[in-house]
Amino acid sequence: MIIKKIIFAVILFISILHAKTVPKCLLVDEKACLLNNNAEACYKIGNNYYLGKDIKKDYVKAKEFFEKSSFLNFPIAFTSLGYMYEKGYGVKKNIEKALELYRTGCKKGDGKSCSNIGAYYYYGTLVKKDYIKSMKYQKKACDLNLSSACTHVGIYYMEGKGIEKDDNKALNFLDKACKSNFPIACFKAGSIYLNSSELKDYSKAFKLFEKSCSFGYGLGCYSTAVYYEEIKHEINKSKIFYKNACKYGYELGCKN
Repeated sequence: MIIKKIIFAVILFISILHAKTVPKCLLVDEKACLLNNNAEACYKIGNNYYLGKDIKKDYVKAKEFFEKSSFLNFPIAFTSLGYMYEKGYGVKKNIEKALELYRTGCKKGDGKSCSNIGAYYYYGTLVKKDYIKSMKYQKKACDLNLSSACTHVGIYYMEGKGIEKDDNKALNFLDKACKSNFPIACFKAGSIYLNSSELKDYSKAFKLFEKSCSFGYGLGCYSTAVYYEEIKHEINKSKIFYKNACKYGYELGCKN
């Protein structure tokens, strides 16, 4: 009886100490995860430990909660675990294990996992380089509304990577990503309107460059600045965009 009381007191002390060091919002998620097997709650805790958000960064604990979330079939948990194995965060680096987790995550409907597999095929990481398979996985990720993947597909069509070059198809994918405020997609779409012999439209091109700038893309700001300086002859306006280009890390903007 005395031993039971001592054990209970120790557990109570640890619980109180844990409650004092862990934010209330995390305690709610932790309860939902551990007591109710809530997959999303487990993932949130893992992500907080991974990012060091509201709590000290801890890759080991992040992995623990990502794994529990994956056991409960939460798709993005497989992606996060895969990335940890790919980079060696809190675990021994294991690219084969990462690819296996990405394949599972993709099958379960996480776009980022599909896109990561697409990148493996693009660069020939662990698998034979294959642009067509890369495109297949990027398209699946795009269908799952991952803007970066839609951008990749658009660029494949722009450059004719493993497929016939097709600016119209490229624009379809880039436009979808741009509407989701993905800056590189807006810029690439603008590049098509600027350089395509069939689709040339300077007005659309520079509107898209300006839009990419509004989302913090330095090259978009610089291109817009050149447009206002060289074509519209609005020097004061061009200076604003050169300044923004510099601000967003495009060094040529700093020289104007």
